[in-house]
Amino acid sequence: DFQLVDSLRVPLIAIDTQMKAAMDALALTGTPQLFLPTLQGSVVNPTNYVTTGHYIQNGKNITLWFNVTMLAGFTAGSGAYNISIPVPRSTYPGTIAGSAMLMYHAAGSTPNFSVAPTVGSGGNMSAVAFQCLSAGILAQVTNAAPWVWAVNAQLSACLMYTSM
Repeated sequence: DFQLVDSLRVPLIAIDTQMKAAMDALALTGTPQLFLPTLQGSVVNPTNYVTTGHYIQNGKNITLWFNVTMLAGFTAGSGAYNISIPVPRSTYPGTIAGSAMLMYHAAGSTPNFSVAPTVGSGGNMSAVAFQCLSAGILAQVTNAAPWVWAVNAQLSACLMYTSM
């Protein structure tokens, strides 16, 4: 599988390697642990996607990076999208920070979006949700927003949060 980066097709493994290198640059200590997140819909879960991811835990501090790619036969599910996280997060406000990017839209007509992590739907402590600015309104990323998800669409993120 490949990812479009600056008009170049780059193997997905290279993106995961780039994210790990970015984490190394932050002088994080600890051994990255493999983590394969689950993409969840708040009403119906999507199907036919692949994930890669890793995390480092230092005490209660978790640093997580992952990529989700929609495959052939992808079904978008319905409702707000959440991504599972390896260690439940703290209930204390402001305990999640980071950035994410909707990296590629298969139709090619929609620009990439930067999105912000937020509390998982329904206060889920084992997941994060994402918000983006769409049509001038801050809205949660769903199966149909900021676009209808399709094959080759991707969500990549690097997050830091505090565990329970």
